[in-house]
Amino acid sequence: MTRLVSFEAAGRVHPGHQAMLDHPPDGYRFVVPDGRWDRGLTALMSNDFAYHALAGRLDRLLPLHLVKSRLDGAFRPPVAADLTFAVNHLVFRDEPWVAFLECVTAPAGFTMARLRKRKDMLEKAFASPPCRCIIVWSELTRKSVLASLDCAGFERKIEVVRFAVPPRRFARTRSDDRVRLLFLGTANAPGAFALRGGREVLEAFLLLAQRYENVELVVRSDVPQEIKARYRGHPRLLFVEGELSPPELDALFRSSDVFLFPAYYSPWMAVPEAMSYGLPVVTTNVYANPETVEDGVSGFVIEASTIPRWAENFAPPNTAKDPVYQRAIRRPDPAITRGLVDRISRLIEDPELRVRMGDAARERVEDGPLSVAQRNRSLKRIFDEALAPPAQARAEAAA
Repeated sequence: MTRLVSFEAAGRVHPGHQAMLDHPPDGYRFVVPDGRWDRGLTALMSNDFAYHALAGRLDRLLPLHLVKSRLDGAFRPPVAADLTFAVNHLVFRDEPWVAFLECVTAPAGFTMARLRKRKDMLEKAFASPPCRCIIVWSELTRKSVLASLDCAGFERKIEVVRFAVPPRRFARTRSDDRVRLLFLGTANAPGAFALRGGREVLEAFLLLAQRYENVELVVRSDVPQEIKARYRGHPRLLFVEGELSPPELDALFRSSDVFLFPAYYSPWMAVPEAMSYGLPVVTTNVYANPETVEDGVSGFVIEASTIPRWAENFAPPNTAKDPVYQRAIRRPDPAITRGLVDRISRLIEDPELRVRMGDAARERVEDGPLSVAQRNRSLKRIFDEALAPPAQARAEAAA
């Protein structure tokens, strides 16, 4: 028998969640609500202007995730599913549900001030019997929940389930001695070039290109025009314009040797995706990045920027709203640039190290903590326990 899990996004379906919808655990199938309310919300969120501009302005006035929870509770009929999977928001309907938290502040509006104001509400909702589990995607996220909320009534419900990607079937498309570095922006959140460390990547590349004749860089991102004009014309630097189709993105990964992600925040999917292609990753020691990339094993984790990267209680600040971030990332951080030059130089000079780290990165996606199999084992156990009869669930929790 296949059980149905209603997947409730707070806005758009993130690619990380789409990978979960496409590869559910055994015995379960995800369904996306398709009522009139849901179709209207989907139409609104699929519009880039509405999602990134209009919703952003409204969220400054009202915590939209909390508004959604209240409206859902008032107007949405009971779901035709066995369980609800609520992304970044609470469920006020009388039905079994599990929460997925991007960060501890998400259900209250992504700021610590809003979380403090609605702390009692979150604690009551998470401790309630209908809430069967609180899923977080990293150990550091779990730590932030424990530090920010009184979890006495629901600590046992908090589970870490990491994002996963299927391993890629591929062959390298080049056999020459060039070393191609790859930096990707994001189609999910336009404007993230600086937050992903794009300025530092370009600065580091200019230094590396003076030292090594065989290094080249591909940048696929929404690079500001003034920056693009400054660097355009370098013979070993390629800016890829516009969004890429899946086959085009696949070709880009297959033709690269090192993936660069010196970001000011943690990604959900960009780094695991690169690792699935056997690419060593150079990233920063920010939030959960060291949980994804093992420093010296599947890549390098360089010391992060001096820019403040934490809010209270280990919660990442909302970089889109934090004026400290927005001012600071207008120019490259020299500490990150130096770290990039040092680690990338090691990978350029040692082809065997690139292969060894790339193999270790792929292993984490094929059979390790970032594998679909391990993620689905965790999800199946969580869903089974969430839907078990009360007496059985108590026995399993106590075991």
